[in-house]
Amino acid sequence: MAFSPDGHYFATASGDRTAQVVALDVTARVLPPLRYTAAVEAVTFSGDSQYLAVAGEDFKVDVLKIAPDKPSWPASKDVSLGGTAFVIALDQTGKYLVTLTFGGLLDLWDVESTKKIRGFKVDTLGGSLVSFTQDDRFLVVAAPSADTSGLSLWPLAGGDPVKLPAKGNIDLVSFSPDGKYLAVAAANNEPAQVWRYDGASFQDDAILFQQVTFTNLTFGSNNLLVTAGADNVVRIWALGLAPSEDLASEACARLTRNLTIEEWNTHLSSYLGTYRRTCTNIP
Repeated sequence: MAFSPDGHYFATASGDRTAQVVALDVTARVLPPLRYTAAVEAVTFSGDSQYLAVAGEDFKVDVLKIAPDKPSWPASKDVSLGGTAFVIALDQTGKYLVTLTFGGLLDLWDVESTKKIRGFKVDTLGGSLVSFTQDDRFLVVAAPSADTSGLSLWPLAGGDPVKLPAKGNIDLVSFSPDGKYLAVAAANNEPAQVWRYDGASFQDDAILFQQVTFTNLTFGSNNLLVTAGADNVVRIWALGLAPSEDLASEACARLTRNLTIEEWNTHLSSYLGTYRRTCTNIP
């Protein structure tokens, strides 16, 4: 299932060989169902919410213009694949499509011509995520493999990927509405990580720690990142704030003790090196 980025539509994929779109207005209108000859595995919207992509077990992906006031759907662009796509993504304007098929084949397609632009191999489908940056300059790939280990950014114009030092097997990825921040989290109790994107490169911005695994994350307005944890607590993190002039003193005034060596080694050693006491005025 998928929500359109503008919040106006909700789409579902079903094993009954249909895809369904609901217009989320005051009447929650159900658009005419899209019927196929095989089970539907995935649906997604373009960044501008104008296009819908539908992937099924008939080895193709349909890309359709959303026309809520029409009695039927307009003709689709059909992208033929070599297998069933389980993960799909559209760019901001519906010009490019990315598909991940069984066997770990990740391909980038031109929707208008339905021709493949480039492809690369990932090792598994489990936890694999793909997304476009808001300016459509990079394809973000979170999938374990020899050439896309951790988190990789593939330039759509061509060239080698940029690799970000993500921790763990990434299974949560979110961009801020303005496209300036990328946040990711893994399923194995690793901290969440945030990068700032300036249109050309990604720079480390924040590392978010909690005692349990992150189970979800998404951006709200004003660069607020909302996360959920395995402790059933929702947390809101403010990004982009100017740092305190004396952040260490401010933290020590609120804490009752330093981290133990074990806690430091578990949560901080890979980021900050060997153990050291941060606050000299508390145990």
